[in-house]
Amino acid sequence: MADIRKRIVRSINSNMTEKRINVKLLWAVLCLALLTGCGNKVEENGPTDTKESIEAQPEAIPEVTPAPTAKPKEWNTPEDYRVVDTYVAPEAIADSKFDMETALTCIPLKEAYAPYFKFGLAMSGYNAQTFAIESPEMKELVKYHCNTTTATNLMKPQYMLMQQESQEAVKNGSEDPVLDFTVTDKLLAFCQENEIGVRGHTLVWHAQTPDWFFREGYTDDGAYVDADTMKYRLESYIRQMLEFCQNNYPGVVYCWDVVNECVEPMDGETESGWKCRTAGNSPEGTNQWYDILGYEYVELAFTYARKYAAEGVALVYNDYNTWDSNKMFHVYNLMKYLKEKGLVDALGMQCNLSVNTDLLDVYNSIGKYAELGLELQVTELNIVAEDTSPESYEKQAACYKKFMQYVLSYDKDNGGNADISVVNIFSLMDGYLLYPSDSNNYCVFDCNIEPKPNYYSIIDAVVKSGKNNPEILK
Repeated sequence: MADIRKRIVRSINSNMTEKRINVKLLWAVLCLALLTGCGNKVEENGPTDTKESIEAQPEAIPEVTPAPTAKPKEWNTPEDYRVVDTYVAPEAIADSKFDMETALTCIPLKEAYAPYFKFGLAMSGYNAQTFAIESPEMKELVKYHCNTTTATNLMKPQYMLMQQESQEAVKNGSEDPVLDFTVTDKLLAFCQENEIGVRGHTLVWHAQTPDWFFREGYTDDGAYVDADTMKYRLESYIRQMLEFCQNNYPGVVYCWDVVNECVEPMDGETESGWKCRTAGNSPEGTNQWYDILGYEYVELAFTYARKYAAEGVALVYNDYNTWDSNKMFHVYNLMKYLKEKGLVDALGMQCNLSVNTDLLDVYNSIGKYAELGLELQVTELNIVAEDTSPESYEKQAACYKKFMQYVLSYDKDNGGNADISVVNIFSLMDGYLLYPSDSNNYCVFDCNIEPKPNYYSIIDAVVKSGKNNPEILK
């Protein structure tokens, strides 16, 4: 008899084995049929005995309705999600104080969503010492669950630019800023080795860019440079970032957030048609990019990025509150303008949300942006819970599930009209282990690196979408 039990059968590492899920009631029905000699066909709506077959049986067989076989499994316990039968802790974390067995034997997020888009967790860290690349536990988590990641901070200009070395360059007759690729090199080497794509985040931003970068001689108190000098520095910075990554780790950085958060409906300028941000982090509270180059800095950044980007590397505009109806209008106009010039490939929707956000607004915004015909990337997903109580985490889990169901319903690989290519949650775990204190509660792993309810709900969303990953969930 053919084996009709459902299975989760993905081979993830060499030590992964098959785990089967019994459909007990249906099995019992079929066994009963064999034992009694009943050869009747079981139809989709139940058994349909003929008059002849009933008369041939010595006793009447009670009518039994078989368990449905077309519906996805209703997950109930963490054990239902386990896809690795025999767990051996990786050597790198053999002495860890964290028991990561559940996190490293459950369904990998990247595999569950493989038919649709890349799935990732961002690599946290506010300096080289706290970067997730320095944590064996965090590296194992990313290797197991992610086929994409991004640095939450350490590829931003603040961490890349070297002031003293840039000043020396000026003295030697060069306006090229000097960059430090030490941390980036570690990240890209790890990701290359483990076949994890990297979202480059971010090239141009009004925040986390040192004020001295905009000043003469790269000094703290120099006058702001003129437009031509700033254009040169902007192009040089973008060229150096892209060429380092592409020459040393080809194909690893598959997209760049070229410009971050330049649309501001509340206090943006009115000439461009998309409300370019004028406020920023200068000592006067202004956006130095706008002060020196005007709103043209956005187009310039994309022009330089297109000039140096390797074939197939996507150029992304990334912003928050892209689902807000007022801001959406201006973001849409910017994307349309850049697309017409051939300068942008994707919109990055950060999706910094709470359990009280109306997710229908997010859903509707995806539909609107899909009209542009560009990729859509969920770049910094976080749905913040009200607190850390079990009740709040269950509410959070329900929101994550609904969010993912909305994304799946629009994704072109699931029959929708949106080219969704990435979903990236913007950290690894609540109570991040390399920070002295971390109050984030939006991650899918808790402070003990155990899956939270929202991990299971995210898996449930794809299981119940009606088009499962044939390699993982059958």
